[in-house]
Order: sequence, then C-alpha cells, then structure tokens
Amino acid sequence: MVMVILSVSAVLLAVIPVRFILMGMTTCGFMTNSKIWKFVQLERGNRRLKEWWDLIPVVPIRVVDKEENFPN
Repeated sequence: MVMVILSVSAVLLAVIPVRFILMGMTTCGFMTNSKIWKFVQLERGNRRLKEWWDLIPVVPIRVVDKEENFPN
C-alpha cells in the first residue's frame, strides 16, 4: 500500500509543475485563515456532518464471552 501511494505521488509530482502545487497550497492557506471562509465552512460542515451522522443505521451488538462459541 505504501509503495502504491509513493508511486502515485511521484507520478503526480512529475506531471504537475511544482509552482502549481505551491500556488494551491498558498491559496488554501489564505482561504482557511479567512474569517468568511471559517464561517461558511463551519455552518456547512456542521450541517453535512449532522446529515451524515443521522444516516448511520443503529446496529445491535452481540457480546461473546468465550472463544468456544465461534463455529469452526
């Protein structure tokens, strides 16, 4: 898995110029520190998180004490 991640990272760095990566990181840094962006993200993010959390079904859990109860 690590080898795949490193290979994909190497290909992306070879295809995308470094200046575009730096421009994206700079833009992201400015946007995350902006007061307007924090307000918009907080409101939208909380709403999406609540919707996602409500979609998780409640599943009953059965606790097994001994290992002998498992079928072989």
